[in-house]
Amino acid sequence: MTDIQFKRGSTLPIYQITLYRPDTPDTPLPLAGATVRLVARSKLSGATVIDEDLEILDATTGLCQFSREVGDYLQGDRCKAEIIVTFGNGAVLVLPTTGYYSLTIEDSLI
Repeated sequence: MTDIQFKRGSTLPIYQITLYRPDTPDTPLPLAGATVRLVARSKLSGATVIDEDLEILDATTGLCQFSREVGDYLQGDRCKAEIIVTFGNGAVLVLPTTGYYSLTIEDSLI
């Protein structure tokens, strides 16, 4: 997965991601019966900036998307982020399995 970057006040592009099995990185993570969340915490304030469900577009191929509304974020921020997958049997997988993703919300002029 690449780092996540978008501008405050923008709803496009919609961020799509394919999740892969940590033990076999070329194999999509099956998401049937699962829920997927994106959690991002500010590196500056330590506050949770995002804690939202991702829409599962294709459970077989692990394809999800993160959408946002114009007024979701009041300012730009740099965050560390994780994707939390909760399977139907209650098992939880936190991605990445080590470290964090980098998420940047760039400030905008509007």
